[in-house]
Amino acid sequence: MEGVVKGDNVSVTCKICKRNFHGSHSRVKAHFLKLKGYGVIACPKVTSEQQSEMLELLESCQQQLSNRAPRKVPLPPSSSLTGSGSSYFPLEERDSATKKRRGVSPQLTKAFKIEERQQCDAEVARMFYTSGLPFNLAKNPHYQNSYSRASQILGYVSPGYNQLRTTLLDNERHHIERMLQPIKKTWRETGVSLCSDGWTDDQRRPLINMMDACSNGAIMLKAINCEGQYKDKFEVSRLLLESINEISSDNVVQVVTDNAPVCSAAGAIVESTHPHIF
Repeated sequence: MEGVVKGDNVSVTCKICKRNFHGSHSRVKAHFLKLKGYGVIACPKVTSEQQSEMLELLESCQQQLSNRAPRKVPLPPSSSLTGSGSSYFPLEERDSATKKRRGVSPQLTKAFKIEERQQCDAEVARMFYTSGLPFNLAKNPHYQNSYSRASQILGYVSPGYNQLRTTLLDNERHHIERMLQPIKKTWRETGVSLCSDGWTDDQRRPLINMMDACSNGAIMLKAINCEGQYKDKFEVSRLLLESINEISSDNVVQVVTDNAPVCSAAGAIVESTHPHIF
């Protein structure tokens, strides 16, 4: 009945029982097939023939998805028993050759789960390669700590796509907001400098940063994507005034930008709107 309501959800009306609900295809499936645990009431008027038709449709869609899925490439074989300069050849051949050469005990390999560890390393490496992740992510302490924590929790499953972009993201945002409150409470006493500068990110998008700075610390307010907008003095001053209103003009002492002519002109507009701000 409507477009996206929140996330991937839409407004839906069942043609059979005329019941309205919000959800995605999973709730529609649960409604027709009378499945529990999906947060939607089962359709009381659906017939067995309609359910069979629905099941056939789902099986057909699942088969199409399976046919379109990329072919799963096996991980590289374990290299635990070879030197760094060894050539690539099947695991069984390499194991037998290197065991004869080095005399590595298979019991030792099994006890320390060397092959399992290296297969896990290969899985992590492929995550980097297939997603185009920068290698310096491996230096992030949160990356390292997450694997250390996960290894200590039996049966742990990493968060999925929806959980990362909804619940966990909201929790992190609210947590950061709480952490910043002690700094924000000092704004009225010490005053705030609103600092702004333009730059271009890796995707060549023109961004304008807004940062609040005071004696107790600096806070990144937001980064504004100005792609497709003409950044004249009126547009830049509008963005500055919006940020000033978010902070409260009574708390702002000065605005700091570079000395580009458009910024100077925008600064004059800000000073005329708020005479106490330099």
